[in-house]
Parts: sequence; structure tokens; C-alpha cells
Amino acid sequence: MCCIFSLHYGCRSHTDNDNVISTPMFKISFDANSVSHVEQGDYDGAVILNNSDTVYYRVGYFVSNLSDPIPEIVYTNDPLELKRSTDRTVYVSDKHFDADLLRSHNVHFFMSKGHRIKMISPIDTVAGGAIGIYVDSLLATKLGNVRLNMFCEKLTKTSYRSLSNALLNIDLLAWDTSKLKIPYGSYYIQ
Repeated sequence: MCCIFSLHYGCRSHTDNDNVISTPMFKISFDANSVSHVEQGDYDGAVILNNSDTVYYRVGYFVSNLSDPIPEIVYTNDPLELKRSTDRTVYVSDKHFDADLLRSHNVHFFMSKGHRIKMISPIDTVAGGAIGIYVDSLLATKLGNVRLNMFCEKLTKTSYRSLSNALLNIDLLAWDTSKLKIPYGSYYIQ
């Protein structure tokens, strides 16, 4: 099982007995046999579900929006060019080619406490794919929006159900912004 990005330096770990992970930015409850929380601080970390699947989260100004890269689609009838497709360019002969066939996940949007949340789920659950959420504006500051993403790839079926339900019910917390320090590069903004 392969999970995407997270640099862990100086981590501390704890297990929440009631399967609830709480940070200054969000609270999320998992219906899993075991839940462990590994955090780098209040804004980056991971949640380990059922001792096997790792869900990463990051809060900050520079956070991936979990979008599929969109390749350029080139229409051609040249058989040599049709064989040259790459990750960035796809050559096709059908003028009615459905670009959605190139996507690896579905995208849905829902609202939670006034925040628009983007949720991704894999198109092909057998081959894996990512499941996760992205929130573009937890907080607006003079430097820009504070964002959140939380995701994992290639979950077991048990963890997939648990994570899907947890993400749909995530509680984005209201906080006192005067006490909030958000990492911006190598320094904190207050």
C-alpha cells in the first residue's frame, strides 16, 4: 500500500482511545478497530487506521488541492503520433474522446460549517487511487487562504469505508485566530 507525501521530523505519537483525532483546525472521528495519530505539530500529521493504512493531513498556505494533472489532448490520424502519448500529452484519433477517461478519481463537493469541501474518491477501487478532502479556505489572512487536505491511497476495504464516513463528517473547528500560528515557509504567521 502506497501513501503520498509527508515529511516526518521530530514526530510525537499517541493513540486516541475513542477514535477521535482533534487538532486546532479540525476534529474527525473514525469507525476503525484502531486509530493512531502521528503529528509533526498542530498542522501536519498522519492517522494510521487499523494498523495498516496511513491518512496524511496538512494545513497551511501551500497545500495540494488533490487535482489530477490534466494532460494536453492532441487529435491526430498519424499512427506514429498515436504511440507517443506521455503523462503530459495524449494523442488520440477520436475527435469525441472523453477526457474523463484519463482521470484517476471522482470529485464531489459538499458544505460543512460554511466551508466548501472538495472530496475525491477513486474511479477504480481495485487499482487503488486516492481518497481525501481539500478545503481551500479554512481561514483568510493577509497572506492568503489557509488550506487543508487529508488523503490516502490504496486503502483496505475496511479502512476505505471508515475514512469515507469520517471525511464526510469532519468537523472544521472555529478557533481564536489571535492565538493561531500558521506555518508559512520556515516561519510562523500570527
